[in-house]
Amino acid sequence: MTDVDYWRFVGDETIVVDWITTGHPPRTLGGDVEVGLAFAPSNYYSSETRIPHTDRYLEVRKYGRYAGRAEYGVAHEADAWYQERLPPDAPVDSNVVMIAPAPADSGGVFEGFWGLITEVSDGNKLDDYLTLDISLVYLADASEYADRSAVEAALSKSPV
Repeated sequence: MTDVDYWRFVGDETIVVDWITTGHPPRTLGGDVEVGLAFAPSNYYSSETRIPHTDRYLEVRKYGRYAGRAEYGVAHEADAWYQERLPPDAPVDSNVVMIAPAPADSGGVFEGFWGLITEVSDGNKLDDYLTLDISLVYLADASEYADRSAVEAALSKSPV
Protein backbone atom coordinates (compact mmCIF):
# COMPACT_ATOMS: atom_id res chain seq x y z
CA MET A 1 0.00 0.00 0.00
CA THR A 2 1.25 3.47 -0.87
CA ASP A 3 1.70 6.04 1.89
CA VAL A 4 0.02 9.31 0.89
CA ASP A 5 2.14 12.32 1.84
CA TYR A 6 -0.37 14.88 0.61
CA TRP A 7 -2.94 15.33 -2.17
CA ARG A 8 -2.78 17.35 -5.39
CA PHE A 9 -5.70 19.41 -6.66
CA VAL A 10 -4.92 19.90 -10.36
CA GLY A 11 -6.93 22.48 -12.27
CA ASP A 12 -5.55 25.69 -13.72
CA GLU A 13 -2.49 24.96 -11.59
CA THR A 14 -1.46 22.29 -9.08
CA ILE A 15 -2.40 23.07 -5.49
CA VAL A 16 -1.18 21.05 -2.53
CA VAL A 17 -3.93 19.76 -0.23
CA ASP A 18 -2.61 18.57 3.12
CA TRP A 19 -5.14 15.76 3.51
CA ILE A 20 -8.58 14.50 2.54
CA THR A 21 -11.13 14.46 5.37
CA THR A 22 -13.45 11.96 3.66
CA GLY A 23 -12.94 8.40 2.49
CA HIS A 24 -11.80 7.70 -1.04
CA PRO A 25 -14.71 8.23 -3.46
CA PRO A 26 -16.60 5.55 -5.36
CA ARG A 27 -15.61 5.11 -9.00
CA THR A 28 -18.97 5.32 -10.72
CA LEU A 29 -18.85 7.15 -14.06
CA GLY A 30 -21.12 10.17 -13.89
CA GLY A 31 -21.73 9.57 -10.19
CA ASP A 32 -21.65 12.12 -7.40
CA VAL A 33 -18.50 12.41 -5.32
CA GLU A 34 -18.05 14.31 -2.06
CA VAL A 35 -14.50 15.16 -1.02
CA GLY A 36 -13.40 17.14 2.03
CA LEU A 37 -10.13 19.01 1.55
CA ALA A 38 -8.05 20.24 4.48
CA PHE A 39 -5.35 22.91 4.45
CA ALA A 40 -2.94 23.51 7.29
CA PRO A 41 0.44 25.19 7.71
CA SER A 42 3.05 22.85 6.24
CA ASN A 43 6.41 22.68 4.52
CA TYR A 44 5.11 21.40 1.19
CA TYR A 45 6.18 23.26 -1.90
CA SER A 46 4.15 23.97 -5.01
CA SER A 47 5.74 25.37 -8.18
CA GLU A 48 9.09 25.77 -6.37
CA THR A 49 7.60 28.43 -4.07
CA ARG A 50 6.24 27.95 -0.58
CA ILE A 51 2.54 28.78 -0.68
CA PRO A 52 0.76 29.43 2.64
CA HIS A 53 -2.18 27.20 3.46
CA THR A 54 -4.54 30.20 3.40
CA ASP A 55 -3.57 31.01 -0.21
CA ARG A 56 -3.95 27.37 -1.28
CA TYR A 57 -7.40 27.29 0.32
CA LEU A 58 -8.45 30.49 -1.48
CA GLU A 59 -7.21 29.15 -4.84
CA VAL A 60 -9.40 26.06 -4.54
CA ARG A 61 -12.37 28.07 -3.23
CA LYS A 62 -12.41 30.06 -6.51
CA TYR A 63 -13.75 26.97 -8.28
CA GLY A 64 -17.07 27.38 -6.50
CA ARG A 65 -18.04 30.64 -8.19
CA TYR A 66 -19.42 28.99 -11.36
CA ALA A 67 -19.76 25.44 -10.06
CA GLY A 68 -22.95 23.60 -10.89
CA ARG A 69 -23.60 25.38 -14.18
CA ALA A 70 -22.50 22.58 -16.51
CA GLU A 71 -24.55 19.86 -18.14
CA TYR A 72 -23.32 16.28 -17.69
CA GLY A 73 -24.34 12.67 -17.95
CA VAL A 74 -23.38 9.19 -19.03
CA ALA A 75 -23.69 8.06 -22.64
CA HIS A 76 -25.15 4.70 -23.64
CA GLU A 77 -21.60 3.43 -24.12
CA ALA A 78 -21.05 4.23 -20.41
CA ASP A 79 -18.60 7.10 -20.96
CA ALA A 80 -19.20 10.21 -18.88
CA TRP A 81 -19.61 13.52 -20.74
CA TYR A 82 -20.03 17.17 -19.82
CA GLN A 83 -20.63 20.56 -21.40
CA GLU A 84 -19.26 23.58 -19.63
CA ARG A 85 -19.45 27.23 -20.61
CA LEU A 86 -17.74 29.60 -18.23
CA PRO A 87 -17.78 33.34 -18.88
CA PRO A 88 -14.50 34.92 -20.06
CA ASP A 89 -14.06 36.70 -16.72
CA ALA A 90 -14.49 33.53 -14.62
CA PRO A 91 -11.75 33.11 -11.99
CA VAL A 92 -10.89 29.64 -13.39
CA ASP A 93 -10.60 28.23 -16.92
CA SER A 94 -12.66 25.11 -16.18
CA ASN A 95 -14.30 23.30 -13.26
CA VAL A 96 -12.75 20.02 -14.40
CA VAL A 97 -10.04 19.04 -11.92
CA MET A 98 -7.98 16.07 -10.85
CA ILE A 99 -7.65 15.13 -7.20
CA ALA A 100 -4.80 12.70 -6.68
CA PRO A 101 -2.45 11.50 -3.95
CA ALA A 102 1.27 12.20 -3.88
CA PRO A 103 3.09 10.01 -4.47
CA ALA A 104 0.85 8.77 -7.28
CA ASP A 105 -0.81 5.37 -6.98
CA SER A 106 -1.87 4.68 -10.58
CA GLY A 107 -4.29 1.78 -10.67
CA GLY A 108 -4.08 1.34 -6.90
CA VAL A 109 -6.42 1.80 -3.98
CA PHE A 110 -5.66 5.51 -3.74
CA GLU A 111 -5.57 6.40 -7.43
CA GLY A 112 -6.75 9.92 -8.12
CA PHE A 113 -9.63 10.88 -10.37
CA TRP A 114 -10.88 13.53 -12.79
CA GLY A 115 -14.10 15.25 -11.80
CA LEU A 116 -16.37 18.17 -12.68
CA ILE A 117 -16.96 20.43 -9.68
CA THR A 118 -20.66 21.03 -8.99
CA GLU A 119 -20.37 22.77 -5.60
CA VAL A 120 -17.78 24.15 -3.19
CA SER A 121 -18.76 24.75 0.44
CA ASP A 122 -16.68 26.41 3.12
CA GLY A 123 -16.11 24.21 6.12
CA ASN A 124 -14.59 24.98 9.47
CA LYS A 125 -12.55 28.19 9.39
CA LEU A 126 -9.79 28.38 11.93
CA ASP A 127 -6.47 30.15 11.38
CA ASP A 128 -4.47 26.92 11.42
CA TYR A 129 -7.01 24.56 9.81
CA LEU A 130 -9.13 25.42 6.77
CA THR A 131 -11.50 23.02 5.04
CA LEU A 132 -13.58 22.93 1.87
CA ASP A 133 -16.23 20.41 0.94
CA ILE A 134 -16.17 19.76 -2.80
CA SER A 135 -18.99 18.05 -4.73
CA LEU A 136 -18.00 16.62 -8.11
CA VAL A 137 -19.20 14.40 -10.90
CA TYR A 138 -16.80 11.48 -11.39
CA LEU A 139 -15.43 11.59 -14.97
CA ALA A 140 -12.47 9.17 -15.03
CA ASP A 141 -9.56 7.67 -13.15
CA ALA A 142 -6.51 9.94 -13.10
CA SER A 143 -4.47 7.49 -15.15
CA GLU A 144 -6.92 7.59 -18.07
CA TYR A 145 -5.98 11.13 -19.17
CA ALA A 146 -2.62 12.88 -19.12
CA ASP A 147 -4.03 16.34 -18.42
CA ARG A 148 -7.18 18.46 -18.43
CA SER A 149 -6.86 19.14 -22.17
CA ALA A 150 -7.10 15.40 -22.84
CA VAL A 151 -10.19 15.15 -20.61
CA GLU A 152 -11.79 18.06 -22.45
CA ALA A 153 -11.01 16.57 -25.87
CA ALA A 154 -12.53 13.22 -24.94
CA LEU A 155 -15.49 14.12 -22.71
CA SER A 156 -16.56 17.74 -23.22
CA LYS A 157 -19.39 17.14 -25.63
CA SER A 158 -22.91 15.86 -25.37
CA PRO A 159 -23.53 12.48 -27.03
CA VAL A 160 -26.72 13.88 -28.62
